[in-house]
Amino acid sequence: MNSLYFLFPTLLAILISFLFVRAATIALMMTGLDKNKARFQALSAFTGTGFTTKEAESVVNHPQRRKIMRWLMIMGNAGIVTVIITATSSLATSQGYLLPLNILILIVGILLIYKLAKYRGFTRKWEHFIEKKLIKSPVFEESATEDLLHFLEGYGLVKKIVLE
Repeated sequence: MNSLYFLFPTLLAILISFLFVRAATIALMMTGLDKNKARFQALSAFTGTGFTTKEAESVVNHPQRRKIMRWLMIMGNAGIVTVIITATSSLATSQGYLLPLNILILIVGILLIYKLAKYRGFTRKWEHFIEKKLIKSPVFEESATEDLLHFLEGYGLVKKIVLE
């Protein structure tokens, strides 16, 4: 019966990981990164499977994005280790009929978290909540206009101050 107690932390770590990556995606978007790129870069940093692309360079060359990515890397390692240890402990301490039961509970729990992640109402509320919290945060000061605009290569922005 002790093995069932390890399943709750496993599923909780998976849920928290999902919420953390989603929050980091919102934070990256608030720095001017496109939604799809932000989602990919957040998941990439969280799982430690980075790619050396122009998109990755745009993240590394921006101080706020670099800070977000640093947290994603740290939390990703902690989350993945937590899931592996708790899931392994649960399955290793299972005896008799509890092993298939634990596997079934783990699969059903992961499917429920996946359904929750795909549920638009929940994700919108979470994203709105995170956005409100980040806007109030001193970390997200008003970004430079150049960072928010996406220019093709060879184009830029000219800033001219007109005094009256």
